[in-house]
Amino acid sequence: CLPSKLPGFDSQPAHFKKMKLYHASRVSGLKILKPNPHNAINGEKVVFATTDQKFALAITLTLGDSIVACYAMNKETGKKELYLDEIKKGAFNILNNKSSLYVVENKNFEHNEMLKKEELISKREVSVIKEIKIMNLLKRLKKLGVKFVPYEKVLESLKTRGKDPDNPFIIYKPNRFEKIKI
Repeated sequence: CLPSKLPGFDSQPAHFKKMKLYHASRVSGLKILKPNPHNAINGEKVVFATTDQKFALAITLTLGDSIVACYAMNKETGKKELYLDEIKKGAFNILNNKSSLYVVENKNFEHNEMLKKEELISKREVSVIKEIKIMNLLKRLKKLGVKFVPYEKVLESLKTRGKDPDNPFIIYKPNRFEKIKI
């Protein structure tokens, strides 16, 4: 939802090496993350990571055809907030599950213009540094201050955030999620 390119990640400047990167998964006990094909970037094999643990957790069990994670500025507070929009009624129920948040090695990551600003990818295997087990993803996301927008209120909420549902920032192929299974 935020505009395009994340400066500096393509060349990995010195300060990048000090940044923590997070990857979340419904699978626990991982030591190495292997690139897998992903429809969001035309089936290319990648590992996703982000510097934002809230965002990593928010997209753990969500698929863009049922729940969408999006940052937006709160016009009242002027703060950037993470919203989860339920675009399929009842989709938030999937978040009542366990998850693992991984701190991962920050080598070989870059931004891809097809993705959100917060998302980074590596085309190589990535080593896990640490695993944090999450017993209930929904409760953790609420504790972290993520804003949940139920299905009935998504269109209204998008407009209050200055988003035009008929003119998305990133236009995906219609079948972007057709091969993804829960």
